[in-house]
Amino acid sequence: MPLVHDVINGLTYLHDENIIHADLKGVNVLVNCDGEACISDFGLASVFTNNTFGHTDGESMTPGCSYRWLAPESFNASNRRTKASDVWALGGVIYEVLNELDPPNSWFRKHCLIVLYKLSTAFLIYPQCFLLTGITSHESYPVKGGGFADIYRGSSGSQKLCLKVVRIFEESDSKRFLKVVTKEAILWGQLKHPNVVSFYGVYFLGPSPGRVCLVLPWMDNGDLTAYLKTNPLVPRAPFIHDVINGLAYLHDENIIHGDLKGTNVLVNRDGRAGITDFGLATVLTNNTFGHTNGTSVTAGSTYRWLAPELIIGSNRRTKASDLIAILFINPLPPNQILGRKVPFHESQQDYQVFPSLFENKIPTRPQKDVIPAEDYISDEMWAILITLWVKEPSKRPTCPQISAMLLQSQLRMAREGNHGCETSVDISLGSKKGSHPRVDSLKVKQILTELTMGSLSNIQL
Repeated sequence: MPLVHDVINGLTYLHDENIIHADLKGVNVLVNCDGEACISDFGLASVFTNNTFGHTDGESMTPGCSYRWLAPESFNASNRRTKASDVWALGGVIYEVLNELDPPNSWFRKHCLIVLYKLSTAFLIYPQCFLLTGITSHESYPVKGGGFADIYRGSSGSQKLCLKVVRIFEESDSKRFLKVVTKEAILWGQLKHPNVVSFYGVYFLGPSPGRVCLVLPWMDNGDLTAYLKTNPLVPRAPFIHDVINGLAYLHDENIIHGDLKGTNVLVNRDGRAGITDFGLATVLTNNTFGHTNGTSVTAGSTYRWLAPELIIGSNRRTKASDLIAILFINPLPPNQILGRKVPFHESQQDYQVFPSLFENKIPTRPQKDVIPAEDYISDEMWAILITLWVKEPSKRPTCPQISAMLLQSQLRMAREGNHGCETSVDISLGSKKGSHPRVDSLKVKQILTELTMGSLSNIQL
């Protein structure tokens, strides 16, 4: 905290002298050889006298300002810098010091993703930072298939990789599926959390640009459904803990997964679970979807894990529809993770689930006397599941509320030595950790500003 103390002292001095700095941010604070922080760069500073500015450079907002640190009132009509706007920027500097990150602008970042997606799908191109080279595919045939893609083993040096290759049967399918994969790459590429499988980038197999694949770490234990089938005695509660943490992170980022189920949760060699497959994911902004892939409930959906409102209501995916899938778990249907059975397991075919959804029925609880002891769902857990399967979406609990209920139950949610997602093992490969190409929202805003000003020739992409 000494650095924060230094900046506060410096800003206090400036304000006592009626100086408005107007561009306070981490790069404008220098540290001397004794580790003391000093404010610098007074190019946008002004003298404040009798509630008027003694001098400005003629503009209320200068091109040199940094939007991440600007107070909201700086975007309004008067948008004159004040001591109060300096204080707002000070909060951003303290955020930088404590987190070693730029202050977030979540609203603008969400819309950057939407714009980036629309540009990419319109021209069927990817941001260059996503393109990878030097990857080897080890099989002529996929090791697994499903949905719109096949899974191949690959590698880069000694690192094992998973190559998710888009499956295209006809030329007419090419653009449609490439748009789906483009959206998945852009959304997934902005995510980083211990319980979300890392996304490394995009690679083209062979000479044909249609053979596009998403590159992920290879998970030795496969998906959660398969892992629980081959390891029936493994404790299930920690996996619920992992999935809730991952889904809570997605919802904090206003990302709706849209297809949460056991096969879309992968297990790494340390037995940690991470959410994967963002082909049906969407960005939620102001209670509307920034983009979907053209349909509200797509062919890729798995009906057993769908919330009833997606079938018989407005059928727009929401955080609540993700939640009904959570222990259900869309990611790991409660039955599927706790009882190793799919939801509505008594229905042999997916289409047979529809009558149950229309009649507002919930999955049946496996009977204790007809299943193995390890597959029995306790009374405490079943009571929690009932709250998740409430028909009214607004009455379903949030991820933090689910975590609180689970902590109050008798389930041991976390593994030994794991006190939450902050200390769990990262799903990414070591040498790639932290290399996610995230959207630089400040750069995007500068480009859009130059576009609106008609200075296209000056833009450096």
